[in-house]
Amino acid sequence: MSPTPDRREAVRFALAYPFEKPQGSFVWADGRVLPLDTLDLGNLGDTRVRSPAGNGALGELMSALYGDERAGQEEWLDERVIVLAHGSNSAPERLLQKFPGGDGVPEIVPVLKARIDDWAVVYAAALSGYASIPATIEPVDTASAEVHVTLLTRRQLEIMNATEDLGVEYDLHRIDSSLLYLEDLHASSGLEVDAYISCHGAMRMDGKPVALAAVPQSGHGFQALAQPDMQKRLHDLTAPELPFDDFVAGNIKGEAGRARTLEAIARHCRSE
Repeated sequence: MSPTPDRREAVRFALAYPFEKPQGSFVWADGRVLPLDTLDLGNLGDTRVRSPAGNGALGELMSALYGDERAGQEEWLDERVIVLAHGSNSAPERLLQKFPGGDGVPEIVPVLKARIDDWAVVYAAALSGYASIPATIEPVDTASAEVHVTLLTRRQLEIMNATEDLGVEYDLHRIDSSLLYLEDLHASSGLEVDAYISCHGAMRMDGKPVALAAVPQSGHGFQALAQPDMQKRLHDLTAPELPFDDFVAGNIKGEAGRARTLEAIARHCRSE
């Protein structure tokens, strides 16, 4: 029997992690990706962005798009929490799923290009609900990784925490901001920066973490694999008798194969 279109799409989505994202800094505004010119943390409405409608201040653009009544609501101008986005949380496709909007308040998320030193971006010893092998960060003194940070309101942080299954899959840790270099801020030292770190640690193959090939990084000394290749390694380890697409689809939350794969990860791929 041929796989259904929904099943094919589910496999495609799982293998697309960490998803496409702009290389530079941008503002995600209700599904629109607006390249960033200059960031104004004191007044986000004065942040300068580029859009098909023209370049200008973010506040003016929101008024033009939505009218003064909606754009004038101040929730999106609230103080922001800086959170490292080393996996999929800077990908517009995932931001739209996490913040679909529709409640009358514009969903505005500044996403800044950054570099983090002394950390490597590696695969977590876990599965996402949609069957991807997600990312975590691993301390490595000589490592350097090109990542993003998201600037979230407190309300958005609560939503993000829920999507990360805080306390079960990830914990939110304060990291040393002196190791973080933000492209569009003059200095990051002294800022409070948090990061989601897997409760399960790094996934180990042959005793070592595996770096995400999709993340530009260096100095970690680990093998780097793309998501499809990492999935194939896990498939060969845990269920080689299954067709590959069936293995991936079977690891979606609620599917029968997921428990078996997680048990194998716990037995073979986590540090003792």
